[in-house]
Amino acid sequence: MRKFNFKYGSFILAALISLGSAGSAHAAGFALIEMNANGQGNAYAGAAAYTPNASTVYFNPAGMMQLEGEQMSIASHIVDPTSDFENKGSSLSSFVGGGPISGEESDGGETAFVPNFYWVRPLDDKMSFGLGVNSPFGLKTEYDDDWVGRYHAILSDLKTVNFNPSLGYRVSDKVSIGGGINVMLADVELSSALDIASVCAFFTVPGCGAPGSLSSDGLGELEADNYDDIGLGFNIGLTYMVSDVTTIGVAYRSQVDIDVDGDADFTTPDLGPGLDGFLAVSGLFADTGLGAKVTLPAKLSVSIAHRVDKFPWLANIYIQGTKVE
Repeated sequence: MRKFNFKYGSFILAALISLGSAGSAHAAGFALIEMNANGQGNAYAGAAAYTPNASTVYFNPAGMMQLEGEQMSIASHIVDPTSDFENKGSSLSSFVGGGPISGEESDGGETAFVPNFYWVRPLDDKMSFGLGVNSPFGLKTEYDDDWVGRYHAILSDLKTVNFNPSLGYRVSDKVSIGGGINVMLADVELSSALDIASVCAFFTVPGCGAPGSLSSDGLGELEADNYDDIGLGFNIGLTYMVSDVTTIGVAYRSQVDIDVDGDADFTTPDLGPGLDGFLAVSGLFADTGLGAKVTLPAKLSVSIAHRVDKFPWLANIYIQGTKVE
């Protein structure tokens, strides 16, 4: 048995800590495919059959048996989305008299940093161990506090960090299988403005200003995580070497149920004793706890890699679905 080099092990531990604490591991897309660096060059085609580095832990753990020796892969992606919004007549509800909503246009796209880390170590001639740390799901948009759609959303931020220990096994010279477990942490932050003046108008509370105006806005902030109830899933894969130049890969990642708990905090403007008394009696916008569930989707990939001279030809079928409660 080989002795594990202490400096090498310390480097792995430091990488894990830095990735696990990366608060910006998210992007403007929900399901992220940016799981390694080399896949960017081929649009992640054929990833379940052709991932020539340690990131095969994520795409197909059976592919670990095609690697030579101990390998490590560390990469990061910068995602810089933009969005355009054009106000074409946003208006208040007819229940409070209609009319325009004050506010500006805003771009909600936010630059995101998406890191990933993989390590594969052979255990013997037929088995390898792998570890992956990544962020397979994420979402962030953030608009200006005074934008015209502030009552729908200002900040929407979902972060995930997934730990994926895996094993690969060589069944024969042509067939390898692999599998792993997924331990996923999630953190979510949401905020939106509150049209307090419209609430006052609906309940005929006097002295709250004009509905839809910035001067009478409140703020709702929701923060939650699943640290007390971590999400669990699994992934399995198979590779079949049809010939020396052709490989077929099949990989499946299970759905992961995320159940977050947290707090909802509300801030209301100082619009006089009439509003204060109404809020105290009605109980509206009182700080409270919250809970939410989301089932992050399962994924199935069927890939083929065929080498012609020095160039691989890659193809992939990718299926994914989701459910939100």
